[in-house]
Amino acid sequence: MTERSLQVTYRKGRPFAAYLHLSHPTGEKSVKTKPSPDGLLVVDYGVTGRPVGIEITAPLAVPLQRLNQLLADLGQAPLTERDYKPVRAGWVRLTQQDFVNDLVGLDAFLATHHGRHTSGCDASGLRVRVGTRHPERFLIR
Repeated sequence: MTERSLQVTYRKGRPFAAYLHLSHPTGEKSVKTKPSPDGLLVVDYGVTGRPVGIEITAPLAVPLQRLNQLLADLGQAPLTERDYKPVRAGWVRLTQQDFVNDLVGLDAFLATHHGRHTSGCDASGLRVRVGTRHPERFLIR
């Protein structure tokens, strides 16, 4: 019996693709696939018609709630935040780096247009921390 597990493929430190293996008899192969309308989630079905896995084609674009809704529709147990953490960790790293890049860009813009650097946008000494419960909220120290 193959147990449920999440496999994440990274490219350049960012989640590139993911596959959620669902519990199914060992050796059962996918014989049919059904993509979501936007193509972000693709469900693989075995010979018996039961789902054997879910391909997540763009992990950074698929929130846990959406994946859990699909799992509920398939009669599967939801994935916990902890189980989805490998995908979220990549999102947090991406968000942190983008935020630092934005600050550096703002500093460069102000330097070119106003002839001076700002005091708060030096990325070399800037530490950005993203909260785990609300990754959209930044704390700058």
